[in-house]
Amino acid sequence: MRFPRGSNLDTVSGNLYEMYKSVSEKSLLRLKYENCKKDKDRLSNPADKFYKRAQEYAMATFSYYQCFKCQKPYFGGRKDCDRLREEASNNEVFKPEELVCAECSSVGIALTSCPKHGKEFIEFKCRFCCSVS
Repeated sequence: MRFPRGSNLDTVSGNLYEMYKSVSEKSLLRLKYENCKKDKDRLSNPADKFYKRAQEYAMATFSYYQCFKCQKPYFGGRKDCDRLREEASNNEVFKPEELVCAECSSVGIALTSCPKHGKEFIEFKCRFCCSVS
């Protein structure tokens, strides 16, 4: 998260808290949306560390990034997919300006809103491999 020079601690901590709260809410919605059997098994197994702890599990499972343009958090995939992406791009230089949410990256595209889910769950597919990008 980037902060302007001269920001006081109250402002910075307030911004971080708002970001955390937003990611917490979005991750729990994502968990409910994906409705994955593996997730249900982990949350219902008394021997699992995430037993009956859906919020903690969602935060540990999903990746959220801060959009370079609007500064809001957006869903970036499951964390187990992050490891695969890191391995594939070990030689590439990270560019923060490439972290852009669907709404900001839709320049020239009429990004409509789902009447049920809004814009939060809109995903784009790669033009080359057809995987969700």
